[in-house]
Amino acid sequence: MSGERSDHKEMNAPDETIHEKRPTKPKYTELDAAGRKAYHAEKQRQRRARLKEAALAGKPRPTVPAIRDALADAAALLLREELPGSDVVRAVLAATFDAPMLASTVTGMTQSGRLPPKRLPEGWIPPVPARRLFQH
Repeated sequence: MSGERSDHKEMNAPDETIHEKRPTKPKYTELDAAGRKAYHAEKQRQRRARLKEAALAGKPRPTVPAIRDALADAAALLLREELPGSDVVRAVLAATFDAPMLASTVTGMTQSGRLPPKRLPEGWIPPVPARRLFQH
């Protein structure tokens, strides 16, 4: 019986080829300054590629710049169509740039097409149900 046990142990002995460690990348905390710089550059490249791919697919990711662009387009739409809320946009323009007449200039620019939207197609207007919300 003791022979069986030794055979049993040999059968369960770890196989060196199975348990060899794979080469691993160094951990972030183990990187030197140049390694961290390269790491961040690669991550930024990957992020930009994902953002570009999403934009090309027609589904831009909601990044802060994209959200600001959409809000700017909404404000320009309010001015262009003289919708309720355009007075708030005019007040913000006047206060931000300390130029009371700038709002009239910007309104004219949106109406003439000299200030086109960044995210919306040019000439876009809200769908009919949304326009009802703006009616007085």
